[in-house]
Amino acid sequence: VPDRPYPFLAPPMLHDTGTGTWLSQMPAIMMYLGRRFDRLTEPDQTLRLVCDCSDILLEVTRGHGAQLWDGPTWQAFLAERLPLWMALHEEMAMRAGITVGEGLFFGAEDPGVADLTLAALWGTMVETLPPVAPLLMETAPRIISTALSSLGSSTCTTWKRRVSAGSFSMCFLYSAQVVAATVRS
Repeated sequence: VPDRPYPFLAPPMLHDTGTGTWLSQMPAIMMYLGRRFDRLTEPDQTLRLVCDCSDILLEVTRGHGAQLWDGPTWQAFLAERLPLWMALHEEMAMRAGITVGEGLFFGAEDPGVADLTLAALWGTMVETLPPVAPLLMETAPRIISTALSSLGSSTCTTWKRRVSAGSFSMCFLYSAQVVAATVRS
C-alpha cells in the first residue's frame, strides 16, 4: 500500500491533477465531480441515486464477476429484481415532476449528477443488454427518456471533454476477472 499514490483497493479512481485530489469509490467521485463542475443539486437525494446505481452495477455484475449468470438466474433477475430498481427510479422521477420527454431531477435546467448517473447506468444497459430495453421502456419511461436526453446534452458533452482534458487522470481499470452479465446456457 505505501507504494500507491493514494490508498485504494480497486477502481474506479480519479486524480484531479488541477487540485491534487485523489478519490476512489464511484459515489465519492460522482459527488466530487458534481461539486467541481456545479452539477450538484439536492446532494442527499443525488447521493442516494448514485449509490442505487452502484448497487445495481454490483447486482448486474454478480459481485463484480464473483459469479456468472446462468439462464434461469438471469431470467429471474430480469423478471423480479431489475424491474423493482426501475420502478423505484421511475417513482422518484415522477415525484420530481419529470414527464416522458421533459424534465430533469431536482428542477435543474441542465443535467446534474443524478441525471447523468442514471443516464450512464440505464443508457448503457439499454445499449449493451438489448433484452433490458423493452422492460425499461415499459417500467420506467421517464427514466429512459431522461437518460437518452441527458446522454445527448451539451452538459454531457462538456463533462466528457473536461474529464478527458489534461487536468484529470481517470483510472477505470477492470480486472480480466470482472465480467458483466455473462449468461451461460
